[in-house]
Amino acid sequence: MLTREQIMQLPNFSRFDKLFVQARADFFGSLSFDWRRLKAQAVQESGLDPDARSRCGAKGLMQLMPETDKWIDDDVDAYEPEGNVMDGTALMAYLMGIAVNVPRATGGVKALGHCRLFMDIPWDERWRFALASYNAGQGNINRARLACNKAGGKCSEWAGVAPYLGPITGASNTQETVNYVDRVVTYARFLCIGEAP
Repeated sequence: MLTREQIMQLPNFSRFDKLFVQARADFFGSLSFDWRRLKAQAVQESGLDPDARSRCGAKGLMQLMPETDKWIDDDVDAYEPEGNVMDGTALMAYLMGIAVNVPRATGGVKALGHCRLFMDIPWDERWRFALASYNAGQGNINRARLACNKAGGKCSEWAGVAPYLGPITGASNTQETVNYVDRVVTYARFLCIGEAP
């Protein structure tokens, strides 16, 4: 986990802020969602390095897998910062239940629709479910939620659902997802000092 000071010392700390602001405006509109949440996610994903590549093949600032990147707008932006941030933000909006339309590189618009799995969850908590889904897949998070519900747990809170992810993705993958959500939320707090992220 990085400290606030370490985040502020990242080489590209402010370089992509305009992209995050624009992407937030494009996909979240008038909804309450601070653009710095997207920046916090990119800090966790890539350390704000547009040339980052994970060992599993995810690329760019928002670390999109090529298949996911192509599904979003029919092209792969990979290391191109604007397209990568836009596509990562479109995916987050989709996972949070927002109807998403994205411009295609070849012209026209592609309607992604919206993920309906977490629509009954309060907005700020839904962000945590969307982050977990971004990391581990929406199907896995939904299966954990169903298991939590079956056991009588607090299935509208990420902290209540996370323990049920282990049998689905395995202990180490579950810990990675839990750490991922915790770090993005913490980084958003660091970046939004004095404001609720």
